[in-house]
Amino acid sequence: IDVNECTSENPCTQTCVNTYGSFLCRCEPGYELEADGVNCSDMDECSFSEFLCQHECVNGPGSYYCICPSGYNLLDDSRSCQDINECETRNFTCTPQQTCFNIPGEYKCLDPVRCEDPYIQINE
Repeated sequence: IDVNECTSENPCTQTCVNTYGSFLCRCEPGYELEADGVNCSDMDECSFSEFLCQHECVNGPGSYYCICPSGYNLLDDSRSCQDINECETRNFTCTPQQTCFNIPGEYKCLDPVRCEDPYIQINE
């Protein structure tokens, strides 16, 4: 008769699988079985590939997530970053006389063109 070690004492930290005369421990996704065959530890997914995230990968318990630098939004794929066009979203601090110019990750306020003597401006 086989004893189900999983129901009698459950030696595993996560999932116990009964086998004839013994048992096996399994880990949830994002965790890996330690050398003792019983305990599970967090897997650092970020260390597997530098291509998981376009910008920065942050390891968490059983998972990871990506973050983007200031001036960028995380896209729906949860991995890619897209520049925020502050000029289109009107999220800028330029004066009414200045022109907002979007650049990757930020924007610049450009002063109006001024012509030096002996030149004159002929159009706006």
